[in-house]
Amino acid sequence: MNKQDISISILAANIYGIIAGLLPTLLIVALFTLRWRGRTVPQGTLIFEGIGDLLLFIAFFVAGIFLHEALHALGWILFARQPRETIEFGFKQLTPYTHARQAMPVTPYRYGILLPGLLLGIVPALVAIATGSIFLLAVGVFFTFTAGGDFLILWLLRRVPRSARVQDHPERVGCYVYHL
Repeated sequence: MNKQDISISILAANIYGIIAGLLPTLLIVALFTLRWRGRTVPQGTLIFEGIGDLLLFIAFFVAGIFLHEALHALGWILFARQPRETIEFGFKQLTPYTHARQAMPVTPYRYGILLPGLLLGIVPALVAIATGSIFLLAVGVFFTFTAGGDFLILWLLRRVPRSARVQDHPERVGCYVYHL
């Protein structure tokens, strides 16, 4: 079995993650603008009207960061059948992370990487484009942008064959790939 390190430093991941998150975010904003330019955005779609709504908005985003990490774990538990006790959560250099300690097939690993960006970012953004909801646009933009590091990992894995197994790197962003 051949072991390959496909990882980058946390600092590099944060820098490249900004780029990886910015590209789909700009596309979302452009699509929303094209769809709603010159039209009246429907009633009840503004972000907040008072300080209470602003605090709720902030609480929603803070909770969403933890939900983002929980969705990685849920993806690996459901798609890769990883036992819950083999998944850990934490912060490295102020960056939240979810770490799967056991190796798994690459396809379920990819699903677990993609799940938060899809459910918290892309889906709300698409609903925002369809409905004109500024709130859902803000949610979609924020969580698509914060999934930039995840999109970066998917990019790093783009040439990994389906037959490979992967294991989260314990110190860096990315993983070890085991070619069978």
